[in-house]
Amino acid sequence: MSILHSPQIKIAKGDSMKEWFRRFLVSMSVVLLTACGSNGTGAPGNTSPTIDTTFEAIELQENSGTTNYEFNVSDSDGDQLTLSVESNDTSVITVTPNWTNPLLWAEYNGETLDFNLTTVTDASGPVRITITVDDGAASATTSFDVNVTAVAGTAIKKTGQTESYDQRGNLVTDGSLKDDGFYQKGVDHNYTRDDTNDIVTDHVTGLMWQDDDNVSSVTKQWLIDANYNTCTSDTSSDACCDTTGDTAATYCADLSLGGYNDWRLPTAEELEGIVDYGKDGPAVDIAYFNHVSSSYYWSSTTFEYGRYDAWIVGFSFGNVGLNFKVNSSYVRCVRDGQ
Repeated sequence: MSILHSPQIKIAKGDSMKEWFRRFLVSMSVVLLTACGSNGTGAPGNTSPTIDTTFEAIELQENSGTTNYEFNVSDSDGDQLTLSVESNDTSVITVTPNWTNPLLWAEYNGETLDFNLTTVTDASGPVRITITVDDGAASATTSFDVNVTAVAGTAIKKTGQTESYDQRGNLVTDGSLKDDGFYQKGVDHNYTRDDTNDIVTDHVTGLMWQDDDNVSSVTKQWLIDANYNTCTSDTSSDACCDTTGDTAATYCADLSLGGYNDWRLPTAEELEGIVDYGKDGPAVDIAYFNHVSSSYYWSSTTFEYGRYDAWIVGFSFGNVGLNFKVNSSYVRCVRDGQ
């Protein structure tokens, strides 16, 4: 057991009793701080803060938006705390803390803290999220892994739109329009072109696209006349989807390009997926897609409420519409490559 001795306080000539008492209190404060340590700034005698989480390995999908996570911190000394949360790969996951440093005791004692994780794209390995709390003299750290996986077969690409416009066509720069130009969500386009075989590979979707001279010159009907006439008389007839004869679907099925013979007519979603809405006339990246008409291209997708129509995609402005299946439109074939 140690005994604290009061400091010797001498009364200088002219000192009042009030001044002597003030000096006494200051001296005693120094003694107490030396003996017990300060619990406000993490001085000697400090106890380390702690982090209380229940996080284990977390599974998220790419472009799944923002997910909120909660945890607690504590410090038995009641120190002010500095708290951080970081991602070791911000190209895959960004982290947004929902607090302001430094944290006073009343702001964390018994209170739940939280942060947001936002997935950007998928990753080949786990992303490490690290939470650190520091009281100025000691710190504590905890980490957990987040696995970000691609959405099977449905990776969402950026539209290409980078600016926002109002209904009158005026450029809006104040962020008041929450459209694609504002959010710019999705995965960046990633194409390569095989100039020898005139094939463009989309490394986001894995699709391989025909891009030879015929893409900007060949037009076909979706249905031959006989099947179209039957379909218009009876929209429940199998003729509405009978693509035999000289049709767009048959053209793709018979296509041999780059050593591949499994080409098909793309769906409306697949075809619209190569549109770049940051471009027009044509609305596609011509650095890779060298052959394109600014007119409409057939998709394999039938209009649900009128089976004599099919969806078409225009590559002048990237608009999507309908066309009677008896009419002729351009054809760009696709195959499931990767």
